[in-house]
Amino acid sequence: MLNEVITKRRYLSKLFAILIALAMLAMYSMPAQPIYAAETDPHEGMIHKVGGSVTIKNYNCPDCNETFKKYGPNNLYFSPQGTFPQLAYIVVVCDCGHESTWTNNVDFSNKGAVDSNASGWNNIQIDGSGRGEPGPEPEELVIKYDPGTQGTWYIEDETYGALLGDPTPEFSGDTDVDHNPGWSFDGWSPEWSDTVADSVTYVAQWKANTNVSVIYYRNWTNAYWPRFVDGGLTFASEYTVLGYGAAGFTAPAGYIFTGWNTKADGTGDDVDPGDTIDPLGYGNVLYAQYEPINDDDDDVVVKYYRNWNIEDEELYEDEGLEYGSSYEVLDFDATGFEAPEGKKFIGWNTEADGSGDAVDPGDTIDPLDKDYVLYAQYEDDDPEPQPIYYTVTVINSFAGTTGAGSYLAGVNVTINAGTRAGYTFSGWTVNSGGIVIVYPLNAAVIFVMPANDVTVTANWTAIPPGTTTTTTTTPTTPPTPTTPTTPGTPPAGPDQIAIDPPTTTIGDTETPQAAPIQEIPPERPPLAVFAAWALLNLILTIVTGLIMAALLVSYFGKRKDEDEEDDPDRDEEKVKKYLGLRLLTIAATAIAVILFILTQDMRLPMMFVDQWTIWHVVITAVTVILAIFSKKTYEEDDYEEAEQY
Repeated sequence: MLNEVITKRRYLSKLFAILIALAMLAMYSMPAQPIYAAETDPHEGMIHKVGGSVTIKNYNCPDCNETFKKYGPNNLYFSPQGTFPQLAYIVVVCDCGHESTWTNNVDFSNKGAVDSNASGWNNIQIDGSGRGEPGPEPEELVIKYDPGTQGTWYIEDETYGALLGDPTPEFSGDTDVDHNPGWSFDGWSPEWSDTVADSVTYVAQWKANTNVSVIYYRNWTNAYWPRFVDGGLTFASEYTVLGYGAAGFTAPAGYIFTGWNTKADGTGDDVDPGDTIDPLGYGNVLYAQYEPINDDDDDVVVKYYRNWNIEDEELYEDEGLEYGSSYEVLDFDATGFEAPEGKKFIGWNTEADGSGDAVDPGDTIDPLDKDYVLYAQYEDDDPEPQPIYYTVTVINSFAGTTGAGSYLAGVNVTINAGTRAGYTFSGWTVNSGGIVIVYPLNAAVIFVMPANDVTVTANWTAIPPGTTTTTTTTPTTPPTPTTPTTPGTPPAGPDQIAIDPPTTTIGDTETPQAAPIQEIPPERPPLAVFAAWALLNLILTIVTGLIMAALLVSYFGKRKDEDEEDDPDRDEEKVKKYLGLRLLTIAATAIAVILFILTQDMRLPMMFVDQWTIWHVVITAVTVILAIFSKKTYEEDDYEEAEQY
């Protein structure tokens, strides 16, 4: 029995030893993962514990020989995720930057699985007297700060070493100061990163300043106030010094501005308005300088400033004037100035901004007891638009008022040809201007004036020979011969020309003369409006007559056929109806002929239509309608007769 117990114990001991051996074999057969791989993050794939603490006993850092004693954020990494013994190693970072890897002698008691935040993995105990294995030394990376083209530091002074993943060492200088004048820092290239990823050289970028200023001081009672700052200028550019008025200053009472100086007391360099500073640097300060206004009988001066372009102030000096004399203020043109574009001169003022005394050209300064400074004043030049007139030219008109002249576009213009002895008006010709004359055969017409000049010509046709009359005048013998007199030209109407026979005073030895024969033109038809006849009116009249003739021929032809047939059933009412329609066409034709005779004179020039054409169209249309009804009546009768048979 005892032997069986001993035997069982032996088997259990062997089994326990085998299990321990297998466990140790499994633990030692798991290879530790390398901390660093070429060109990879040494902690890639590991779980980073932010915070927490590690206690390491019996072990000092190989680099600094200090005990691992301070641990905080970014110093504890677990890999891979899982529970011991699957946890391959822990990386611990010393204060000096040295990293050590531990694969044994780590107390993982009461630790759960390593999750994504390594929660619960605090207060880890490591016994350094056992199998602690320091990891390989990390490669030191180089960070440099290059001054670029305008920086003033040395790159050797701004070179730093750092480890991968460390915070990037910052530039120790001041980019706002450590550079050449006229430049401003514009960042780093490549863009600065707050974490070290590789060795890198950051090159400073620079841009030229555009905030250079020139400061002008009035320099009276207070040397530094008031002042005018001409800012926003480009460094190293060319600059033109402003005039006194352009800076907005006014001279102290009893003094006159004489120029600028780089020192308030005038001991520096003199600078006159209009001088050029090239290149423009920093520290540009100018102080106004003055001298007393004349108070004795010396010559005085009146200065005129154009007072517009502050970069190129124009000055006119009326010099050598007698002290105490009477002085007339000059006109703007007399100074040789020109008003700025879009402005007009309105007078002078003793202050550049117009807040002083207004002085007009021609005003008198009496007495002229000091030097004066006057500044031109302006206002917007926005004159009212001037109306544009266009010309109408009327050629060959015999009217007293032809209508020729100048007109605004869009107005109604009346032109008149008048009357001409021995001629009739035959229409207007538009030579230029593109107008449309609605009734070109009217002697007096109206058209709308276009936005351009217009030229028209009145046309005339000689009146053909007609009836002539002869009148004589019984001469009288005056007591003494006198110089013959020419009578005035009598007025001529549109319908006839009345010429008084010339009257001549005859001397004692002269023989009485008969009056010349004057041709009297025929009168126009009573309803004629134009001095022409319309061709279309004649055509419509002829068409009306032809339709009437055709209807009458048709009617009488049918009556003849019916008479020969001697039809006892002939309806006399229908016969009268046929005749009535045709009588209406006769009436229409008669009206057309009478209207043509009263309105048209074929001895005159021909035109195509006139105002009577519409009536001829109506008469012809009525005749056509009558013809259609007559034909329809015939066709109905023939159809009825055919049905009877």
